[in-house]
Amino acid sequence: MPKLMAKVFDHLITASRQQISATTLIEGDIDYHFCAVGFHDFLVDNKLPATRAELLPMEERIHLVVGMKNPLINLRTISTKRHVQYAGGNIVPNDFQADPDSNMIVLSGPNGGGKSRYVTSIDLIYILAQNGFHVPAGFYKSSVVDNILTQFALPDDFKGDGRWKKEVSRIMANVVYRATPYSLCTIDDFGSGTSYEEARAPALEVLYGLRRLAPVVLMNTHIHDLADDIESGEFSHARNMRMELIVQPDTDIIPTYSIVDGKAGKSYAAEIAAGLGLTRANIDANIAERIENGELPAHLIRS
Repeated sequence: MPKLMAKVFDHLITASRQQISATTLIEGDIDYHFCAVGFHDFLVDNKLPATRAELLPMEERIHLVVGMKNPLINLRTISTKRHVQYAGGNIVPNDFQADPDSNMIVLSGPNGGGKSRYVTSIDLIYILAQNGFHVPAGFYKSSVVDNILTQFALPDDFKGDGRWKKEVSRIMANVVYRATPYSLCTIDDFGSGTSYEEARAPALEVLYGLRRLAPVVLMNTHIHDLADDIESGEFSHARNMRMELIVQPDTDIIPTYSIVDGKAGKSYAAEIAAGLGLTRANIDANIAERIENGELPAHLIRS
């Protein structure tokens, strides 16, 4: 009897080990499905669109996303609980469209208008779609891309060799030298490491290379002369888009965070600065108030 019990026990242990080994092999798949379902529930619970993406063959190079929202805009980290919480609020939906005849978008507009958010929204929704997640959009029907190639400024750009040198090196190595006709290339504020005038020519070189390679390109920029270059027809497959703004008579600039056709025309830097109080009149009023309050020695203040 003891020998029989030992054989039965040994058989059970062996079977259990085999089952554990088999389960371990699909552990990653189980984690993925829990994550995908959890993200779907997160979208639904927060009244965000949760759409099953329709993926087209890579060779078609057709891209259409309608009513896209970026849920990361209203996420905030609760550090003590080690999780994130959705803060709610109204996220402005935007669309994205590209095809082989119109595959390059230059997006212009002032800082704070939402250009970078739009670019990151495109990257995020393609990552979600190609990994089988529901996407935060009303409609998604796009070709698979072979790579998502990005250029964003990094904190380390301010160290060592200089921001502009690092920016150029990175966009060449990570975008231009890797892109194919089936790639998605997103470029955020290229040229921010130097002046508008000096950045224009290198930016045109980047667009030249990407026009030849024919990936989908989304470049947002503060170099508004680039919009003129696009409008002149230098790049036949490119088009201008801009961040919509409401410009009020009192110089207040209100972004709508909507993407519309056309070029921005100007950065509205002076108007935005004035709206935030950066005017001579406001500076004079502040100095006068500080003198009156005894915070400044009046005899040392220049007129």
